[in-house]
Amino acid sequence: MWQTEMLRHTHEYCQNQITLADAKAAGILAWDAALVALMSVAPRPEGLDLLYVLLLLAAGSLVISVVFCASTLWPRMPSAGTANTVSFVDAACSSAASYSESVLGSTQEEFCDNLCKHIHLLGSIAREKFERIRVAVALSTTASGLLILSLLA
Repeated sequence: MWQTEMLRHTHEYCQNQITLADAKAAGILAWDAALVALMSVAPRPEGLDLLYVLLLLAAGSLVISVVFCASTLWPRMPSAGTANTVSFVDAACSSAASYSESVLGSTQEEFCDNLCKHIHLLGSIAREKFERIRVAVALSTTASGLLILSLLA
């Protein structure tokens, strides 16, 4: 059945997108750590001047960026629905005998239906991760610009 092959390909693609999102979040976290190190050697402001405001805004942007990156990397294991034979969480929560019986007793159409639900779930996870990465990149870029301005001030 051609649908099964298409579903397998789509499943692999969604898994790759989740892995890519995690790698991007890790890269942004590393960049944010470098910016924190740069902030530690930045000149210390002498009161409430422009330099102080720039460093404060940069620090705030970095904190929020780190939160978004961490929330991207946080594991997600929602259920794909009742008795879903291809969803890790649903399979892990059932007994071995029950899972085996469910898989072996499934028709190809039922298996494809379960795989469709699981792929939809993975796609939702990937979309959520990339939305958080977009915010983290914007905040990290803002912090970078503010730090450059503070070093020039």
